[in-house]
Amino acid sequence: MKPVQIRVPLGWRVYVSAFGVVWLALCGSFAVQAFRAGDLTGIVPLVMLAFGGTLVVRTFTARATTSGSALVVRNVLSTRTLERAQVDSIRVGKPSGNPFAFGQVLSVLDKQGGIVTIDASTRTAFTDRGKATLAEQREALEKWLRGR
Repeated sequence: MKPVQIRVPLGWRVYVSAFGVVWLALCGSFAVQAFRAGDLTGIVPLVMLAFGGTLVVRTFTARATTSGSALVVRNVLSTRTLERAQVDSIRVGKPSGNPFAFGQVLSVLDKQGGIVTIDASTRTAFTDRGKATLAEQREALEKWLRGR
C-alpha cells in the first residue's frame, strides 16, 4: 500500500517563507542595533527571532505520514505516533484554537477518546478545491485504516 503524505499547502508554505524572511530580518536587525548601542533590550528581538524561526521551520515540517501500520502526525507544536489499531476514525471538522473561521481540518479519533488534529490538512471550507482536497486526504487515510 502506498504511504499517505499530507503536507501544508504550497501557497501557505510560500507565504510563511516570505513572512519569515521579513520577520527574521527585522528581528535580527533590531537586535544588532540594540547591541551596538550597548542596550541589553536586544535580547527581546533575539527571543522573537528564535520563536518566529521555530514556527517557520515547523510549518515546513508539519505533516501526517503513514508508514506501515503507524500514522505519524507532526504538528506545529507536537508530534504524535498512532498505531493503526489505536485509530477509531478520521473526521473532518473545525480546527480547535484556530482563528481562521472558514477552515476545516482532519482529526484522528483514537479508541480511548483522544483527538489528534492534523494541522497540515487545514483547508478553506468554502472553496470546492479545499473541500475536494480534504475529501481526498480523508479517503486516503481511511483506505490506510481499512488496510488492517
